[in-house]
Amino acid sequence: MSKCTIVSLVPFEIREDKPTYPGTFIIPGAKRDDFEILVVDNVHSFMYLDENRGSLKMPIDSNEVANSIINDYENSQLFAKPSEGIGPGIFYLDGEYSKLDIKLKFKEKLEEYRQRQIRWFEVLVKVADDDWERTRQHRAISGIQRYAAKFLNLDRVWLVEPKMNKCIACKSTVEQDAVICPICKAVLNQEEYKKLQFVEK
Repeated sequence: MSKCTIVSLVPFEIREDKPTYPGTFIIPGAKRDDFEILVVDNVHSFMYLDENRGSLKMPIDSNEVANSIINDYENSQLFAKPSEGIGPGIFYLDGEYSKLDIKLKFKEKLEEYRQRQIRWFEVLVKVADDDWERTRQHRAISGIQRYAAKFLNLDRVWLVEPKMNKCIACKSTVEQDAVICPICKAVLNQEEYKKLQFVEK
């Protein structure tokens, strides 16, 4: 059993916790047009047998660990479709490599996953556009969708992150200029609320 190297072009930190020893795996967020790596070694877990025999130490191959980290992260991402070449730019290589080794030996693979991530960003922006048209709510847009639009050099109204306050009634986080709390329906701005009311006949 040998080591594996996870390669990530994902712009956000990836943290995966597994029921193994060691069990926490962290990959820093990658800067634009760059990537980060995490070398994964073999790990082990324990299977409890009984009071007399105790627990059995079970080795787990680094390939299995790397595959699990990547699959779990991909499955947690909205609108990622790895089987269709749409998803986070993350993969692993058998063996231990430095960033320089990867740049020299795996240029094509890096580009393949860079394009895969760009296609994912395009999907994220399209979904954000649809959500914005339907809701006109900044909270409907995620941080990674904003990042995707900026990465693709797209100008969108929803790129501006609104200032937030807490609702005086339910303490939910709401936009600073909200007239009515979308959660509990409390009136947050009486003057603006009066302007919105229909004049009684």
